Amino acid sequence: MKKTRTPKRGPSIVKLIFSLSSLVIGAAALAIGSYVLLKTSGNFQVRDKNIKQLSSVETLTPPNFDTFPDFIKAMPLKPRDLDDDSNGLRDDLQIYIAYKYPNDAVARSALIQLASVTDKLTSVHNRTRIDKLARLLHDEREALKCFYDNRFDDSDLEELRSKIFNIASKKDSYEYAINRRNEIPDNLNFEELREPCDLLILGNERSLQEWKP
Repeated sequence: MKKTRTPKRGPSIVKLIFSLSSLVIGAAALAIGSYVLLKTSGNFQVRDKNIKQLSSVETLTPPNFDTFPDFIKAMPLKPRDLDDDSNGLRDDLQIYIAYKYPNDAVARSALIQLASVTDKLTSVHNRTRIDKLARLLHDEREALKCFYDNRFDDSDLEELRSKIFNIASKKDSYEYAINRRNEIPDNLNFEELREPCDLLILGNERSLQEWKP
């Protein structure tokens, strides 16, 4: 008796649809991945460009840079207008002062003291507590006295402030803080110190002058 041959079945419609769907999804994923990669690369370049533009002081390496103390050579060449090293002073101001007076710890400390408190005053707003404002204004008076006692003059002050007020809003906030001076009650008036210069800053700058890596 002749056996009846059972014909082979082709792939089911479900399997065929599933295979086509997988191919489509895979192609789409590849396309999306390529697009994201390109966009990410572009965004990274944009972010990197923006970071470079955040520096408020255009830092050019001075011709005599090789003669500078080692602590200055260890500073970043393109600082940002942020306190990235958390030492109480914006990095761009720190380097501006260091480049201007590489071998004078006394001058640097007076400028650092004034720059630090002036920059803090640029953060004053209408919700700043009056006791905090009183302390900042007192510290500024001390810093200004130290500044002038070290034979700096008004032109030096104007130059320093031009670096601190690198954007208009900082100057506006500073002037707002100064204008609130009359709000401070008598019980928040601090006594003037015999020594207006911050000796901790001075000691630190003198130590840095001798620092070796």
